Amino acid sequence: MRVATQTDYFARAFGERKAVEKLGEIGFDALDFSMFEVIRQQEHPINQNSYEAYARELRHIAGESGTCFNQAHAPFPTLLKDDHEYNRNFPAIKRSIEFAGMLGAEQIVVHPVSFPGTTDEILRFNLELFESLVPLLRQFQIKVALENMFWHDCAAGANRAGACGVGETFIAMYDMLDSRYFTCCLDVGHCGLVGETAQKMIMELGQKRLGALHVHDNDFAMDRHTMPFLCKLDWDSITKALSDIGYLGDFTFEADNVYSGFPTELYEDVARLMLKVGRHLTKMIERRGCRSDGSER
Repeated sequence: MRVATQTDYFARAFGERKAVEKLGEIGFDALDFSMFEVIRQQEHPINQNSYEAYARELRHIAGESGTCFNQAHAPFPTLLKDDHEYNRNFPAIKRSIEFAGMLGAEQIVVHPVSFPGTTDEILRFNLELFESLVPLLRQFQIKVALENMFWHDCAAGANRAGACGVGETFIAMYDMLDSRYFTCCLDVGHCGLVGETAQKMIMELGQKRLGALHVHDNDFAMDRHTMPFLCKLDWDSITKALSDIGYLGDFTFEADNVYSGFPTELYEDVARLMLKVGRHLTKMIERRGCRSDGSER
């Protein structure tokens, strides 16, 4: 199983080219290319006419550094219902899909849209949104990975399940879409924020639906996006569930907030530790997937 990580903090610290090079040299098998802030950065190469050349350059750097791009992360939020000013940025979502395909990524995480409404209204809105992307996905041979979302209810001081936030609605959304162009990315940290467990949602989604992960840890109160074993997620149960369903995807970290407490000079050391944690967890998954005689289940 490949261990991957996002480019987010490294790119902010060193620039995207150097981030890809460093993370590859550290030993990550693959990278999740972060495009969270692209909408707000008109000067970014992705927003220029030369974006195809930039994608080729990054892909070359990755290959030379011993890694590749397995995933990408589109700008967030995808859309804001009835906010026409913000939604003029939607072409950046489409550009991020193009760019991810050019990087060779197999899937790109595009967040479903949450808003006050009935489950049916939210599903219908997102169905129309995601189906509109199919021609682009077909052209660039890439899948959209839906992610389980939450929102914070300030009045109640509590987190609430957003679009795809629990197993039932996640499955309902995925099953409405064409599996040739869509998969599910389970953000394991988001599960506990809405009263679910990652292991329960893994079992509910199963091998057929679950194609990607965003791996990080939290305290079930804040979306901390830190490294496993630093907070409260049950990694023994999570790895067992992934083994039980025969998970076939990558083990991709979205844990970059762990860097925030360290000086930049130590980022590479922290990344090496995170890679070691990833290898440990994937070995737990793989060991459980074998019989006592060493053969696969």
